[in-house]
Amino acid sequence: MSNIKKNTLSFSCSKKMTYLRTPPDIWANLSKEFAFTIDVCASDANHLLPRYYTAEDSALNHSWEGETAYIHPLFDGKIGKFVEKASATPNMTGVFLLPASTHTKYFHDHFYKKPNVEIRFLKKGLKGFHFGNDDGTADDPNKIGYIKPLMVVIMKNPPENK
Repeated sequence: MSNIKKNTLSFSCSKKMTYLRTPPDIWANLSKEFAFTIDVCASDANHLLPRYYTAEDSALNHSWEGETAYIHPLFDGKIGKFVEKASATPNMTGVFLLPASTHTKYFHDHFYKKPNVEIRFLKKGLKGFHFGNDDGTADDPNKIGYIKPLMVVIMKNPPENK
């Protein structure tokens, strides 16, 4: 099992995953297009909006109804929980930044061929995607960045029928 520590998840196999700041160019484009109300997968150092949830104040324990949520979770096994929560929440728009893992159960169950979902596959730069560091510093543009494919997924859920 994972143990939550300040801005880091430690796994029993000694692998550490840290929160990464959304690449500035991706955030600039998304924030122009969407009037985000909350950043649901942030840390105290890397939040992109005034309202945000951290691992310690898990977004999974709060309502997202009525929100336009930016959802950039750690690229780990918990992505499906964020996708399921967004899918089950009426009257919300969720904009995800995720690995383009088209083989996953959450992709097929909640995104693929759904009328309320738009999927955008992102074009990778020559040296990959450059996420910033949790402390706000930029990634070294001369190094190879994240090279796996990424996607932005927009899920627009209508209000619940009562």
